[in-house]
Amino acid sequence: MRRKRTLAQQDALVGLALILPSLLIILGISLQPILSTLYLSLFETTRGINAERTFVGLGNYLVLLGDPVFWVTIGRTLYFTLVSVGLELALGLAIAQLIHSHPPGWQFVRTSLIIPWAVPTIVNGTMWRWIYNADYGALNGLLLQLGIIEKYIPWLTKPDIAMNLVIIADIWHSVPFIALILQAALATLPADLEGFLAAGGPVVSIGFGSMAGEDPEALTELVVGAVRDAGVRAVLLAGWGGLGGRAAADDIYVADSLPHDALFPRMAAVVHHGGAGTTGAGIRAGVPSLLVPFGVDQPFWGSRVVALGVGPRPIPRRGLTRARLAEGLRTALGDRAMADRAAALGELVRAEDGVAAAVAVIGQLGRQRR
Repeated sequence: MRRKRTLAQQDALVGLALILPSLLIILGISLQPILSTLYLSLFETTRGINAERTFVGLGNYLVLLGDPVFWVTIGRTLYFTLVSVGLELALGLAIAQLIHSHPPGWQFVRTSLIIPWAVPTIVNGTMWRWIYNADYGALNGLLLQLGIIEKYIPWLTKPDIAMNLVIIADIWHSVPFIALILQAALATLPADLEGFLAAGGPVVSIGFGSMAGEDPEALTELVVGAVRDAGVRAVLLAGWGGLGGRAAADDIYVADSLPHDALFPRMAAVVHHGGAGTTGAGIRAGVPSLLVPFGVDQPFWGSRVVALGVGPRPIPRRGLTRARLAEGLRTALGDRAMADRAAALGELVRAEDGVAAAVAVIGQLGRQRR
């Protein structure tokens, strides 16, 4: 007897059916030129209108392997790859370490890194062609002014020099992205924060991300007062709104920003504005979340936190007071059942296969429309 498919199997089949057309198109676009080129490489084709094609098997490849120019090309390709990738990794790691050490102006450096990577490739190419131009290029102009050269040099007509100049252009474009990826991997909590956390007692994280208020000093005073009324210690994340200011004390730690995935699991509770990403990070951390929605979709995420039983009722920013925030903190830290639910939900989220869940939802929607 034929076994009946389970609901999960049906969902998987529906999901596969939905994405299969796109996969076939992508494979066709990607593989067709490759397969066509491999097929044509097995033939010798004459030139002209009445071109004839003769099958030679691997003959073209044997001729290629015996051509000195082929090996020169392979050598230059390896040189470009090894030098550019090596320098990009080295420079990217150095910049990532620099940002990670938080020197003065590190935020400006991190933000500026996005520019070279975000500039479109065609704009990058045009810019570097102008820099290297033999008649009016910026490189020639700079070197001439410094007295290093006496006349303009056609850089890109010299093969060995041109290769290195192209590597420089590639490094300029690629290093920022590599640095940001490595910096994210290096993201850990600062040593002084580790000391703050080790001092004992419950600690909460409070930050409102990119939500900028009209009076950051008043908001800081409100938050610090509520923290002390609730009898806890806090990590204040300044964000764009400038929360924290000069509030640092034995019970208050102030930081411009910290990686949520490293910070939130160490907290007894998290207070934030309710952005989708921050809400997800709080739930994933497995600790209670108290949301202070400023607007947009944030009230919705606040309602979801309450519905899931992993946080107190949200406090809208307009209705935020010292007393209400202190009461919310007491609830978040004092409700043992809420903490247990938050921990259990966090464990489920961390174990979840998001891609499979997305496919299942798409499959369910597909069945509903039939």
